[in-house]
Amino acid sequence: METQNLVNLKNWNFAHFNSEHFKSFIGMTGDIQEVDGQMKELILYSVTVVDGEDMEVFQRDFNSLKSAIDFINEKYGHWQFNDPTDKSGGGCGSCSAH
Repeated sequence: METQNLVNLKNWNFAHFNSEHFKSFIGMTGDIQEVDGQMKELILYSVTVVDGEDMEVFQRDFNSLKSAIDFINEKYGHWQFNDPTDKSGGGCGSCSAH
């Protein structure tokens, strides 16, 4: 059985999935929430889908990185996987500009 490339804890900030017209990736965002009368800063992990012109077409926020990784792999794991940090088969590390 072929091993499918997926987003994981080591590549989540660089890896993404592509379809013919869309790109899906995980980014970090922030928000504030009132807890016991105090404002608390939150770091969120956002699964985002953009079109060919980098216009956002979907975004869903998660409180944990693991939840965001599980969601992106389940929802978009059938798209083409790209990890520019993977030096084994091309990617950014094979570019002569670096």
